[in-house]
Amino acid sequence: MPTISADALKRMLNLPANVVAVPVRPYAGDMDRCARCGERGRPYDRLGVRRWRHLDIGCTRLLLEHAPRRVDCAEHGVTVAMGPWAKRKSAYTRDFERQTAWLSVHAPRSAVSALMRVDRKSVGPICERVADELRAEQGAGLFDGLRSIGVDETGYRKGHTYMTVVVDHDRGVSSGCTRGADRRCSTCSSRH
Repeated sequence: MPTISADALKRMLNLPANVVAVPVRPYAGDMDRCARCGERGRPYDRLGVRRWRHLDIGCTRLLLEHAPRRVDCAEHGVTVAMGPWAKRKSAYTRDFERQTAWLSVHAPRSAVSALMRVDRKSVGPICERVADELRAEQGAGLFDGLRSIGVDETGYRKGHTYMTVVVDHDRGVSSGCTRGADRRCSTCSSRH
């Protein structure tokens, strides 16, 4: 039966009623890896307890907490060890960020921030991190192999900031999105 340390129990008892903090740790194979490159490093020291926001359980907020190690990476020097549940320098878990990004495709930012219970200003950076991760997985050629596309341009904000979205109808996925301050942003996206 897993046990909870006395410090973890004290931290859990000091939380508000609608918040649960769960102590976690990476699997042995994921421990002592550099957060930048993912290579194994020598353990250096341990930092204090950090918390990452995870998906809610009903009406209760769930926080994952862990005291990460710092590792001595051959390439990057002393850096924080990777936590497999979150990206480097993020206060949210990968699942939370993906859910927020998915919701932001289908709802306005104010609705997403209310549903996910985060600040309105946090939604944009979360979506950027998820988009960067998807670009890294898909590679540089987002427009390679396109045959049947749809292009939609919409204006938002009072000053008419425009956004152009290119959709691949064959695969049913978005192939790119470009923001611009005028109506010429669709010609900018066709050059890439």
